Amino acid sequence: MTQIIPMTHEEFMRLNKECHDRAYAITAIKNKDYSPGANPFANFYKSNELFAPYFKERGPMAAMMTDVNKKTSRITNFILTGERSKNNSEPFCNDFLDLSNYSVMLLVFAKTLGIDIFI
Repeated sequence: MTQIIPMTHEEFMRLNKECHDRAYAITAIKNKDYSPGANPFANFYKSNELFAPYFKERGPMAAMMTDVNKKTSRITNFILTGERSKNNSEPFCNDFLDLSNYSVMLLVFAKTLGIDIFI
């Protein structure tokens, strides 16, 4: 059985900030790779061509959810089998940090559609 390691609130907050800092760094690198140029959502708009007949202007959100599904599938597989995909060269924590990043991207993209994201 896995041993639970006690953690203080201060340790939790320090690790929480470290995760957010890492997530931000990942977004900065990947967004330049996936969406070079002025539009940070360019790669999702490319996917919109597939989703446009069904989702109209929200197609990029569907594309983001496809990526979220891939990440959750990877994590679920690990939880069920205890093994990581041999094809994934990224650190395991990146799957979790990417989920955080996609959540933020979905919120920010919703704002471009005029949705008040802070209600």
